[in-house]
Amino acid sequence: MALVDCPKEQALKWADEVRIKIRTQNIILRKQVTHVAVSVGMASLPADTQLREDLIRKADEALYRAKGEGRNRVVAYG
Repeated sequence: MALVDCPKEQALKWADEVRIKIRTQNIILRKQVTHVAVSVGMASLPADTQLREDLIRKADEALYRAKGEGRNRVVAYG
């Protein structure tokens, strides 16, 4: 997802709010309540890169860092 004209700190806050909403939803799977976790990696333009081509790669690096740090978290590149 891309957020346009959104400062990095605001984007981080928004992503964390979405993560929390997803985590707290009751999901019924085979008649049992379960929960899912979400890891988010983000990068911003122009703070993290001047090249749009690098933006996805850097967000992906942040995502793998989020997963490596224990999942269910939002991590910004850098």
